Amino acid sequence: MPHSETETSEKKALKFAIIIPITHSLYDLDLCLSSLEKINYSKDNFQVVLINCHKASGLKDFEKKLPEYNLQIEMLHLPQKELHKLSWINDERNGEAYNNAINTVKADYYIFTEDDCLFEPDWLLKFEPWLSEDLGMLMGPEILAPNLPWFARVLDCVLISFLGTGGRKNKKTMDAKWYYPQNENMLIPAKVFEQVGYFAEHLLSRSEIEMFKTIRDAGLKTQYLEDNYLNIALNESKLTNNVLKSVS
Repeated sequence: MPHSETETSEKKALKFAIIIPITHSLYDLDLCLSSLEKINYSKDNFQVVLINCHKASGLKDFEKKLPEYNLQIEMLHLPQKELHKLSWINDERNGEAYNNAINTVKADYYIFTEDDCLFEPDWLLKFEPWLSEDLGMLMGPEILAPNLPWFARVLDCVLISFLGTGGRKNKKTMDAKWYYPQNENMLIPAKVFEQVGYFAEHLLSRSEIEMFKTIRDAGLKTQYLEDNYLNIALNESKLTNNVLKSVS
């Protein structure tokens, strides 16, 4: 159920806050929230934090339907501003959205994902064994959802191959020195932000990579969790936009 900022500040910190900037369609967001409803984890121990980045139309009416989901959900709104003319760059306000959520919602751990993602029931459970005192960041892979068109699958194979990622996604070299996080699947403890600061808001895209470098340079532990993946519900148009973003 949505609740006010005042109510949030008075509550005891949750274990997990799942941060989701709204940057795609409301159709995607509905699938995402419906998937999170099926997470095998106590609903009292995590909250979904949605951030309106003024990318999706019809959000005002959608917000009224949030109590229908079997989730703790809070909606935050960034101030409106002129966005970059490159329309395929969906994450240009992600750093701002992340910082807004971190400073509004109290949690022990913040998990960052996107509104076009689908989750395995044990997604949160698989993070738990790695929540050590020296942890800086956990990262998991993202894969295409089942039953997608052949074009999406072929292009995705190219983009996540050894050559397509400059060697960063070869399983044999998948470690903190080579793998950089994707904003679809990463966890950062709250205390890390007290030590290294917040996400960069001036970057046009991929503020999570800058944060990863900052955490790594601070000597904190970073860990790639190969088996804790999530699904991306891409269609051909959306995947083409991602290609444009990656080469821009």
